[in-house]
Formats: sequence, C-alpha cells, structure tokens
Amino acid sequence: MNLKDMRFLILILSILFLNSLVAQPGKGRANPSQFIEIGETLLAQKSYYNAAEYFEKALKFGGPNIGIQYRLAEVYVKARNYKEAVRSYKKVMDFNDPGTALNYPRLSFDYAMMLKQIGEYQSAKAWFNSFIREYKGDRQDYFLTRANVELEGCELAIEEKNNFQIKVEPLSEVINYKYTNYAPRPIGEDYMIFSSIRSKNKIKSNQRYAKSSIYVTQKQDIGWSEPTVYKGPFLSDGEHVGHGAFSPNNNRFYFTRCSEDLNGKLLCNIYVSELIEERWSNPMSISEINIAGYQSTSPFVVQDKRGAEKIYFSSNRLGGQGGFDIWTVSRDAEGNFSPALNLEKINTVNDERTPFYNTKENVLFFSSNGYAGFGGLDIFKSYLTDGQWGLVKNIGKPFNSSADDMYFIQNAKVGEGFLVSNRPSSNGIDSPTCCDQIYEYFPYEGKEEPIVDPLTNEPVLLKGNIYGPEGNQNGSLGGVWIQLFELKSNGDLLWLDEASSKSGIGYEFEVNYGRTYEIKVSKPGYSTRSHQVKINERETFIKNIDLEGQGVQLIGSIKTASPQGMKSLSNAFLKLYTLDPSTGQEKFERTINVDPSGKFSLFLPSGKNYLIEAEANGFLKQNLRVSPIEGRLTNQKKDFVLEKVNVGKITMIDDVYYLNDGYTLDREGYSRFNSIVNKLKKNPGFKIELGVHTDSSGSDEANIELSTKQGNSIKSYFLSQGVKDQQVRVKAYGESQPIVPNTSPDNRRKNRRVEIKTL
Repeated sequence: MNLKDMRFLILILSILFLNSLVAQPGKGRANPSQFIEIGETLLAQKSYYNAAEYFEKALKFGGPNIGIQYRLAEVYVKARNYKEAVRSYKKVMDFNDPGTALNYPRLSFDYAMMLKQIGEYQSAKAWFNSFIREYKGDRQDYFLTRANVELEGCELAIEEKNNFQIKVEPLSEVINYKYTNYAPRPIGEDYMIFSSIRSKNKIKSNQRYAKSSIYVTQKQDIGWSEPTVYKGPFLSDGEHVGHGAFSPNNNRFYFTRCSEDLNGKLLCNIYVSELIEERWSNPMSISEINIAGYQSTSPFVVQDKRGAEKIYFSSNRLGGQGGFDIWTVSRDAEGNFSPALNLEKINTVNDERTPFYNTKENVLFFSSNGYAGFGGLDIFKSYLTDGQWGLVKNIGKPFNSSADDMYFIQNAKVGEGFLVSNRPSSNGIDSPTCCDQIYEYFPYEGKEEPIVDPLTNEPVLLKGNIYGPEGNQNGSLGGVWIQLFELKSNGDLLWLDEASSKSGIGYEFEVNYGRTYEIKVSKPGYSTRSHQVKINERETFIKNIDLEGQGVQLIGSIKTASPQGMKSLSNAFLKLYTLDPSTGQEKFERTINVDPSGKFSLFLPSGKNYLIEAEANGFLKQNLRVSPIEGRLTNQKKDFVLEKVNVGKITMIDDVYYLNDGYTLDREGYSRFNSIVNKLKKNPGFKIELGVHTDSSGSDEANIELSTKQGNSIKSYFLSQGVKDQQVRVKAYGESQPIVPNTSPDNRRKNRRVEIKTL
C-alpha cells in the first residue's frame, strides 16, 4: 500500500471512529477540533461537500465560533452551495465582533458575491457599494475594479429582459447524472458526445471510480439513448478525461486529460489522437499548448481560411492576462503546430473558459467572470472582423443566469444548441446549485397574443440606443435616420413612421403589442442596417442597434522610450479634429483618453478628413492625418511614441554653412532645422534657445554681431514656417564657448555651430 492510500485509509477510519462517538450515547463527547481537522483534510483534497459536514459538526458540538463559521462559508462557496454560503456569511456578520473588519476585510465583497449568485441583485448592490466605500486592504485596485464590474453586472441583470423566444431546459437524467456533466458536443443532428462523472452519490475523497469520462449518446424519438463510454486509447485509468472535440474532417480527436498530484491538485493537458486505418492512435501531448505546472483544457477545433486546423483552448499558462485565458494554436497540413497566441482583446485578469467558435458568423462564444454578468461565469461573444476582435457582449437571458453558465455551443440546426449551468435544479447531488447539468436551448412559438394589450389597451413604447463600432463609450449616436415598418403576415412591409435619433438619447416609437416590426437605420459613414423585432413586452420594448462603420477603426497605444525599453503612458490622450476639405482648417471634436495600459480604440467614419494629436503632460505632441475611404471599413494600427521634454537638453547642429554675407543660410542649410520647426509647430508651448557660436576669426565684438545676425536669420526662417515668435529665443555667444581649440581649419569649422537648448 502506498503512502497516499495509507493516508486515505487513516482518514476513513478516523471518520468512522468519530461518527461512532457522536452516534453512541455514553461513549464520550466528540472533540470539535477533530471535526475541524478532518474538515481541513477533506477541504485540501477538494472534497467540499464532505468537508462542509464536518465544519457543521464542529459548530454543532463546539458552539459558535467566528473563525469556523467563516471557514464553513468558504467551503460552501467552493461547493457552489450559494444559499448556505449566504447563511454562513450572515452569521459571521451577526457576531458583531470588533475584529471582524480587520480579520475578514473582504467579508462584504464575499457576501455580495453570494447574494448575486442567488439572484438577490438589489441587496448585492448595497453590499458591493459598501465594500467600494470602505475597502483599504490588499490588492485594493484589483478588488475595487472587480467590485465595480460586479455592481455593473447586478444593474445589467435587473434591467435585462428576456427578448428571445428561446426555451432553456435541462436534458433528462439519462444524460444528467447527479454529480457533474459538461462539454456537450453535437455530432450532426442525431449524436452527441459529452463528459461526465457518473456518480449518484457524494464522492468521498480519492474514490478511484469517481473519474470523468467521455460518453456518446444518440437522439431518438423518445429522447436521448443511454450513454456509453466513448472508447479509444484516450481512456485512462485513474485520470479524468473530458472535453472531446473532433477536427473538421473527423480524422483527429482532441481532448483533455487531467491527473491529480499528491495534494489533489488537477494537472490538465490537451492531447490529440489520429484516426489511422480506422483505428485511433495513441494520444500525443501537444507541447505548443501544454506547459508543465500549468493547466490547458477545453479544446475547440475549426478550420481557418488557409485550410489549417485552429484550436481554441483555455489555459492559465504564462504570458496571459491573468487566471485562465483563451488561446489559439494552428496545425498545418504537415502536422506542425504554431506557437500559442493569447487573445488579448478578449481576455481579462479573471477567467475566460470554454471557447466555441462559429465559423459562418465569425463569432467567438466563451464564458468569463471578468465582465459584467448576471452571476459567476456568464456567456459572452465577440465578432472577428478583418483579424480584429470586436466588443465583448453578454448574450443575455435566458442563456445566462445568476449561477455559472458555460460550454455554450450551437447545433447545425439554426436556433438550437446546448450549454452547461449549475442554475437551481432538483437533480443536484448536494444542493440545488452544486452541480453542472447540460441544458438544451431551442426556439418556441408562444400562443397568439392580442394585438393590443388587453389590460391597458395602450400602445407599447419601442425604444433603444444606436451605437457605432465603439459601443456605448461615447453614448448613443445622433443623426441616425430611422424608418419604422410593420411586417404583415404575407411578408409585405408597411411604412409607419420615420425620425432622426438624438445624440445620447436614441430613438423611440409607439407600437402595438404582439406585432412584428422592421427598423431600418442609416447614417453617412455607416452601413445601413435592418432589424426585425416582435413586440412581446407589455410596457416598454428595448431594442439597441449596433451600426457597422464605413471608415477606419484606429487602434494602438501611446508610449515613450525609456532606459528599460518602451513604456506605456497611461496619462496620455488623443485630441480629434476634423479638417475642412477646402481650407484645411481644424475643428476640434473631442478628447479620447487611453486605458491604463496606454491603449486606445477610435472609429473614424468615412466622408471626413481627420487630424489626431497624441499628447501627454511633459511630452511633445505627435499628430496623424487620416482620410477614410468612402464605403469601406478598414482597421489601422498606429502606435504613437512621444518624446519627453527634457528642459536644458542641448542638440548641436554643426557643419553650418552661410552664404557670402556670412549670416544667411542657403535653402539646404535651413532644411537641417526642419525637424525642430515641426516640433515647435505641433507644440505651441514648446520653447527653445538658438545658441549661435562662431570661431575666433575676427574680434570679440565682430563675432558677437555676426552670431546675432546668424541667429536672427535662422529665427526668421522658423517664423516663416509658422513657428510663433515667443517660442524661439536667440542667444549670440560669438567665439566665447569653443568646443575645441581654434588651432586649425577643421577645429574652427567645428566651433562654427548652432546649439538648440530646450527651455
């Protein structure tokens, strides 16, 4: 018997012994510290359901204890028993211990999270606000940022209405065993593979049979068939196997295999097996994906435009944004894998998991707890356009709930698919929210409703905002022309009304309940869009519309050079101007701030010419002119590298030659100052000193007079190019500051110079 088995045997014997003490009167009172010890051991082995039992016993036989009560709350969080976690956190608060805030500084945040996960959004908002006002503990920036995101999620959940005619229902218990079921993958319209731990009882620590496997089932007239293990060399005794995914040609099978270390920590890697002469080969670990000590899981495989296989997966490997991120690798026809690429625009400092990519619509679905959502993990989407990921959007109800929602996947049949959730269910092994179940979603037709609400006989208000490619960053677009049509039963469109949206306000029309309408929106510089909506709300129906721009999506960052390399400027900003096509005159439009990493994203509709200035306090400006091509949407990357203003810095311009009068430069000579001229023109607050030096030929007085004339001649050139008089100061040094002895023609040439000093 190995050491691990011996520890497990001792643990089980201890549990049996302690249970006998509690169960048999007269045998002595159980020691709560023993229950705590067993609870901690079970917790370390991730046997959360069983650990909770022993912490409850410790409280029962040892009496109230704030530390054990808080520990129990933490265990219930890990077990996803949200209601009991709320109860336990509330009991911690009820102790009214003066040391609570010091010992448990994030208590209000933890409590708010659990309130949110049982759908108590208003109460959760109050506690998140309390946490934001009072928290001064470790990782303050991270937790305050996250609390604000969670607060936004509560408000989103309160305001969000289910505008989809979609039903989300759990699959039968033939598929959903009580413990955990995940990673559904439809194969055509009749088959599905999925992963599951097939246990109907609570799993005790280290039970060898309690391992995940991949199963296959067939859709029949009466429902799904009894699942059978999907057999092949990817099966592994003693290891969890899951997340099966076929390549587009079905010749490769990607999957996750997870082992446990001595501490019960899962070590997950992605493998691939090839179909060779109708037999699956021994699985191969993909070195470009897997890194020792880190987890990689949830592969999803598509074929890209070049015919290569593209594998999306989730990993907490080095180089990510934090937590689990979405990554991709590609496999070419020769079987070579590319280096892993992090989807930086998608990922957050929290977790992004379970990717699914729809190749027809070029949209990535994934789950995350780093964006504003209704619960823990929510399902989000982002479109890929010209190689750039668009805004990340919550796909809303009924797909998302106050629990964890993930593994979203679409069927071949439009409007149908699957997802996995631990939303409240009677099929849970320990609590209504303990365990992941597979759900299917599908459209349904509601019964015929009256054309006008019979309760009020009043029209419904159809309203919404219209956003450009930058989403709601700048509010609802104004100047959008909107036409409203009613869609008749024969397919004809009946014109009803038209209006122009107002900036920041959006649009609104009065319509009738139960009818279907089409909204047509257009604006110069944007693609015309049409949307059909069936009015199934009784008071106000919200329809927000995203317009795809015709112009340039400008993305990039503002940086500066430092001894350690390029450094982002988080205090930088852009100023946007439009240019009059006839006069070139600039008209200021708005200021765009960069994010904390110095990055920006700016959409410029076609039909206008633009000037963009990059600025930061203490740095010289840079500008860029952009003229979007009419009728096209392009992406343009531009990184601005700003030069720091170093007061007192001297730039020397030597080999300065003058015409016969001794102080006038030829045109080529003046051109040597053009870079300085451009900096001065772009930066009206930037000032310099023109220090002019001569050699020792002639008297001191004559050289001072000569250098004065030379300086004034150069300044006159600056002013003729648009530089302001107050930006340039001339200082005549004559022969007073040689840099080398005036002992030879070459040395005298070196002393004849202009030094530009930053003021």
